[in-house]
Amino acid sequence: MPMATHMRKMKKKVIKKFKALNKIQLRSLCANKFKMIIVFTCIVVALLAVLMCFIFPVSDVTYFWNWSVINVKETHFPRDFLWGTATAAHQVEGDNDKNQWFTFENGGFTNSDKNIANYERSGIACNHYNLYREDISMMKKDLGVNSYRFSIEWSRIEPSKGNYDMNAVQHYHDVIDELLKNDIKPLVTLHHFTEPQWFADLGGFEHFENIEHFVKFSEFVFRAYSKKVEIWCTINEPNVYIVEGYISGSFPPAKHSIVTALKVTTVMCEAHVRVYRALKKISEELNVKSQIGLVLQLSQVDPQNRYNPIDRICTFAAEKISVGLYLDFFSKGSMYVPFLVNYANTDAVGANDFFGVNYYRNDFFGMTLDIPPIKSVKDYKNREYNDMDWEIYPEGIYRAIELVNKTLPGLPIIVTENGLADAKDAKRAKFFDRYLYAVNKAIQDGCPVKGYMAWSLMDNFEWASGFYPRFGLYKMNYKTMKRTLRSGAKPFIETIKKWKVENNIKD
Repeated sequence: MPMATHMRKMKKKVIKKFKALNKIQLRSLCANKFKMIIVFTCIVVALLAVLMCFIFPVSDVTYFWNWSVINVKETHFPRDFLWGTATAAHQVEGDNDKNQWFTFENGGFTNSDKNIANYERSGIACNHYNLYREDISMMKKDLGVNSYRFSIEWSRIEPSKGNYDMNAVQHYHDVIDELLKNDIKPLVTLHHFTEPQWFADLGGFEHFENIEHFVKFSEFVFRAYSKKVEIWCTINEPNVYIVEGYISGSFPPAKHSIVTALKVTTVMCEAHVRVYRALKKISEELNVKSQIGLVLQLSQVDPQNRYNPIDRICTFAAEKISVGLYLDFFSKGSMYVPFLVNYANTDAVGANDFFGVNYYRNDFFGMTLDIPPIKSVKDYKNREYNDMDWEIYPEGIYRAIELVNKTLPGLPIIVTENGLADAKDAKRAKFFDRYLYAVNKAIQDGCPVKGYMAWSLMDNFEWASGFYPRFGLYKMNYKTMKRTLRSGAKPFIETIKKWKVENNIKD
């Protein structure tokens, strides 16, 4: 074989082997690069997760107590503790036909007859407007409470702008007098989700200029009853009013706008401050004692997976809008959400003599395959829920009280609402045992809790859910208006009896 031919063959073999070697090396190099990318991505994700803990802080600890080793009967409440129940005018009185909820029930704001579950209307409700004497007698004889939180219906007092109904004014005088005659302390709420239709027609709390109408109503009512009433709640659950009315759209005015919702947040917080300052001024003028505070829904929000950045971001946002903005405003005098809200009023600091805590539920936010992909995730296997699918989580009321005390240290706290929907009355007894234990634990741990109001005195019209939720200590027969005390209320009643014995308090 000629040398030239042999050399060509050798060259081809060498080139072939070199190409094969390059392919192997290239594959190896690519594989190594791919591994490096995966490792780098994991490190970045891990760093982002850690960073999220600082950028989007949420509660570091989710409490789950070992109830099997806890003696829930071991409670000791202070001698001056307020024990009571709570209601709202529109939910129990009946025949409130001049407020925006009456309009909503009848298709207003949405042009739909489906605004209320099962096409229901509040109608006569529980007829509490006419049966208040019997109801107060039940509170005294059956429950043994020493306080009652109720709301004065703005649309009854001022059915048209600037015109006051003196018959309605006298009615609430009669209610208050009946309470005092039975040694029951009245706690009055000025705004509990309802307002006159004329106020709603002006845009309600969407506009700062409308605050003056609420201030004037509050001043009128305060002058009428302040010699008989010491404890005043300005606005009940502005966070629920706003989320349901301006985000979910399930309350009037049935809008869906985060921008408007945040605007209303600033207006309602400002309204509280102005009402507080106005009523304290009148209190000095009339030389009467007054305790005035806001009531907030402080249900807890946790990420389903606290190491999932998306869960954490969504939880932070939900917590900020539902609770954080309010606590910021009253502790620092300002609230801030980038690009959306930046509002300040230093008068807000100190504009509460007490803080009302309403507590009902705990939510875990997490990613799902549903639309929307982020929602409250349920765990029916390991957790317990009430008839409204709200988690029964007694540790949460402890956390809520602890949060308020941490943010507004030393400010007296009243649990202004706490209860559950339980038509079968199968969970109510355990509910009260555990929640009252949690409230007492908060007191023992240094939180200045001054009272506890069970929601509710009786079953009632539960807003957009209609009449099906059964929150009452008393079962309502809506046909006969008969009230029947539920056996599940027994732990609540027994705790009050025990407190009276320990503190030598006679009925």
